[in-house]
Amino acid sequence: MDDKLGVIEYIGIKTTRIRTLNGEQLVCSNTDLTNSRIHNYKRMERRRVVTQLRVTYQTSEEKMTIIPAILRGAVESQEDVTFDRAHFAGFGNPA
Repeated sequence: MDDKLGVIEYIGIKTTRIRTLNGEQLVCSNTDLTNSRIHNYKRMERRRVVTQLRVTYQTSEEKMTIIPAILRGAVESQEDVTFDRAHFAGFGNPA
């Protein structure tokens, strides 16, 4: 709900209690819930995570070409995780 993520603990007549990922209990009115957009992640079959990796401008072409393989190896070494793709998106400003 809004920017909060958590698990529903109790649904009452007027309010609902949500245990947030930080451990706090969020009590909100059911009217607020019905007027909000709620994402039910529990029913997702797969979750996609998009990550941007930054490299320095001085990174050689040889190293740039092996980065996707390194990422694939790191991701696929985890259980129940699938690697989709990696590609060069463009140059950005150095941090």
